[in-house]
Formats: sequence, C-alpha cells, structure tokens
Amino acid sequence: MKKAPKFKAMGLFAMAGLILALLFAAGSCERQKAPDSKREAASPAQPALDGEPVTIGVMGPIEGDVGHYGRSLIHAAQLLAKKLNAKNGLCGRRVEIISEDDSCQPEKAVEAAGRIVEANPHAVLGPVCSTTALAVLDIYREAEIVVISPCVTEIHLAQSGLYPLFFRTIAPDDAQARLLANFAADFLGAQRIAVVAGFGVYDTMQAEFVAELLDKAPHAEMVLLELFSPDKADWEELAERIGAVGAQSLIFFGHSADSAKMLAAMRGKGLETAFVADQRIADDSFIKDAGDYPAGVFASLLPGFSGNPLAEKLVLEHRDVYSADPSPFYLNAYAALQALFDALENSECQKGLLLADALRSLKVETPLGHIGFDEKGEILGYGFTMHRLQDGKFAGLEF
Repeated sequence: MKKAPKFKAMGLFAMAGLILALLFAAGSCERQKAPDSKREAASPAQPALDGEPVTIGVMGPIEGDVGHYGRSLIHAAQLLAKKLNAKNGLCGRRVEIISEDDSCQPEKAVEAAGRIVEANPHAVLGPVCSTTALAVLDIYREAEIVVISPCVTEIHLAQSGLYPLFFRTIAPDDAQARLLANFAADFLGAQRIAVVAGFGVYDTMQAEFVAELLDKAPHAEMVLLELFSPDKADWEELAERIGAVGAQSLIFFGHSADSAKMLAAMRGKGLETAFVADQRIADDSFIKDAGDYPAGVFASLLPGFSGNPLAEKLVLEHRDVYSADPSPFYLNAYAALQALFDALENSECQKGLLLADALRSLKVETPLGHIGFDEKGEILGYGFTMHRLQDGKFAGLEF
C-alpha cells in the first residue's frame, strides 16, 4: 500500500491559509483517485447512499516480489465498487473497500486480519498465499466473516470442511498437480520426470502431490525430487543432477525469477529437458528472461480469455485506469467480487452463514465464465489449462 513551509512573517499567514485550503481541496480529490489507498472513499459524483457502508476487506501482499498479486485484488475491488457506487451501491448502501498488506507472511497476516476484523466487514477478498490463509482462517471463522480467495489453492482449506465460510475462485492444488503430471507423462510422453520445488508450503505440497501421482503412473517415473532455498540454490548443480538422471521433463515449482534461473542453467548445460511449471511463470519478467530459451517451456495457466468480451473489456479497463496489464489473478478476483456482491444483494447484505448460503445458491456470469460454488466452497465451471511459450507469449494447448 502505497509539510507545508513555515512562514516567519505574521502577515503571510492569511495568504498561506488560503493557499493551503485550496491545496487540501485539490489533494482530497487526488487521494480519492489513489489506486492502492487503504480505504476507498465514495466519489463526489456518486449518488447519496444511506446507512452504514457495506465494507469489504482485502488482504494480500502489496510490496515485494509478489506484490502485484495483492494489488490485483485491490484494483478489482476498487473498480467494481466504483461502478456499484455510481449506481445504487449494495442494498442502497455505499460499498467501501479497506485493504491490508500481509506480505504473504503468516505473522503479518495475523496482524492484518486483526485490523480487518476490527472494521467489521461483510466479507474479505483474499488472502493470496496458502501460508497466510492457514494463519488467518481461524480468525475469520471465529469472527463469522465470509472469506473468498482468487488465489489460495491449498486443498484442505475447503475439502476439510473446517471453514464453512471459505470460498475460492481457483482450482485447488491437487487439480493443478494432476494436470502437470498427466501432461508431462501423457502429452509429452516423458518416461523419466524430475521434480524441483522451493521450500515454501505451496511448492513442497505441489511437489508431494506430483510425486504421489507419478508413483502410480503406468508409463512414467519420478527420477529426481529436489527442494531448494531461493537464496542458497545452486542452479548449475541442480541442472547437472537433472541431466545425470536423464530426465526428459522437469516439473518445477517456484517463483518466476527462480524459474528463469533454473531454465537458463539447464539450457546452459545443453539439456533439452522440457520445462513444465505453474502459473507463476506467466509474467513479463519470466518471458523476457526466458527469451533465449523458449523451446520446451510449458505452464498450467488460468484459461485464455481471447474472445471473451467481458474479460477483454476488464483487461482494457485495468490498462486504462492503472496503466498496466493486470496480474494473472485479476480476473479471478473480479469474478469472486461479482459473486460476492450478487450474494450480498440477494441476501439483503447479510453476513456470516446467511451470506455463505447465498453464495452457494447462485450462478453468475463472470470473466471466468458461468460459475458457482459447491457445498465446500470450491468453484464450479472453471480450472487450469496447459500452455506453451511461443513467440513471446503463452499459447493454449489442446490436452
């Protein structure tokens, strides 16, 4: 989330006061336009809306390597809230967005969740990371606050039934791991597959899922499983190990910067091993870094939205407002908010279990398609697809 000068002469105070008043008025308008402010106020052009606002909390990383993911949630919330407030708000009340930076760190997430709970929101959009979700969902459950995440994929958060107020607009971990393992073994025909993952909870969990699936695969086997610490990884050594076991495909779990280093090390060793990774490599930095080694790079990504008028409109809208393309989770966040706002309107802006029941009962048209939720809060009608890096962009594959 992203002094006035002192005047010695008493005669200047009146003039300074007038100037400062004008500057304050102008600054107030500018502050309302700030894209990542902690609290999004209603525009003066919006209609008068009565009662306490409908408050939506947003939590996720705002700064650092993964800050663009958190900012995408804030941007989606701000844009959709602005549209609603320009009409009739929700239940005749203004929609207000509050946000907290959790840095994708459990300790900070607990503090951020505490501040959001104090604001007594109707619901929370986020978190972004599975580690932070594990740290805060008990807090939100105790406060009886609905949480909907466009990014968190840890399987048991929904499947365990422990969090009946938790929803997500993304497929769980096992779905992506199954897709990657099947793609490497069946589509690429790799019989010898290496798996390399970071030490984070998300990465190790994905690696474990893949290892379990490959252990049961009839025509493929896992010949290497390595975990790395990003600040200590020896990419050259890892590439040598991948080559030594004769891996025909590498399934890699790590952030885009680490993915680019791993790919460069393999290609530098002359390895033609297929590089198969998750959605994090679908950003400009990886594509730029991988420019010299694009052959054999594949990723499991959110579905392409070419030809989807709503998705294309929202991407153009984001570019216009924020002068940048949205992150991969922006449309998931927007869809989550569409479902949430529909459920709020249908439930007359109820909270807790009543709002959760309304979410489970609806079907809504979103940039992800026509979606709904099952009894466990898992999204219906949406999932990952495989893509190949070609000509500086990822193109969808029929698989």
